[in-house]
Amino acid sequence: MEGSDQAPHDIENPCIPLVTSMSEELDGLSSLSSSCCIHRVPERLRRVSENAYTPQVVSIGPLHHGKEGLKAMEDHKKRYLQDYIRRTRVSQADYLQKVKDQEVKLRSCYAETIQVSSDEFVRIILVDAAFIIEVLLRYRFDELQMKMTAYLTDHGCCRTYGLTCGCLKISCHSSFLRNFLLA
Repeated sequence: MEGSDQAPHDIENPCIPLVTSMSEELDGLSSLSSSCCIHRVPERLRRVSENAYTPQVVSIGPLHHGKEGLKAMEDHKKRYLQDYIRRTRVSQADYLQKVKDQEVKLRSCYAETIQVSSDEFVRIILVDAAFIIEVLLRYRFDELQMKMTAYLTDHGCCRTYGLTCGCLKISCHSSFLRNFLLA
């Protein structure tokens, strides 16, 4: 070894403690789900324009649910759920069960752990999903009707059910949205 520029093999690599420490940190991380698609806006970006990234009127989903300035819309969203249930003629229990059956999958969409009980999570998702569907149907129905009619026609639904009446279209479209969004 004399005259050699190489260190002897029996001398400990000074990076070993760092490698060990980082390995323990990395091993302790949970992996992100491949379905993970809902993230909080990074704090650094939020500081640039807080209002641009903070719900001002209504919260959708559990991340901002229950914040003081957004509570006024909660009763309104529940009214929309009530109307949705009446129109679709599917029981609240059936919808709750459908969401409950998908809870693990839905929770895996979030980049962070959602710290609410199972019942509260299911309630939030059902109320908010029905609210979104109702808003779309009430305020953009013509656009949605054209798109869904095209989709349903392409997939044989309209021919199968002979949809000619606007009421039947609403029922079919609601069913399509319900099945599509809660599938």
